[in-house]
Amino acid sequence: MRKKNNKNLKEISLILLPVIIAIVFIFNFKIIKVDGFSMAPTLSDGQYILTSRHTNDIQKNSIVILKYEDELIVKRVAAVENDTVAMKDNSVYINGVKLVNSCYEGEDKTIELKKGEIFVLGDNCKVSMDSRYFGSVSEDQVISVKI
Repeated sequence: MRKKNNKNLKEISLILLPVIIAIVFIFNFKIIKVDGFSMAPTLSDGQYILTSRHTNDIQKNSIVILKYEDELIVKRVAAVENDTVAMKDNSVYINGVKLVNSCYEGEDKTIELKKGEIFVLGDNCKVSMDSRYFGSVSEDQVISVKI
């Protein structure tokens, strides 16, 4: 009788374990497909990336997936709240430091990020539609962060 109970327990655990793992995965992670070339060469068009749904600790250089105009976009966080972003001389500056491989065409402008705001850029600045054009975004728009 005892062997039968142990066998049933093993069978149940073999069924439950994958279900529990799947539930944990679904609630904590998200798989995103990169669409476009704005993050090249770091990420390629069509590449799948694993992201965390926990977005409470967004930091500079994090790659984030955010919702912008009903579309999911993948960008790198260049600046966070209390940072100053200046776009001038065909480049982007964060707190006075020129970003390597940054580019900007347009009128000079400066943005001071408020609480809960981030400034995002694509790694491929020549083709990326990012904060240089649409301004800062709220951290609330971030749906996941690349792991």
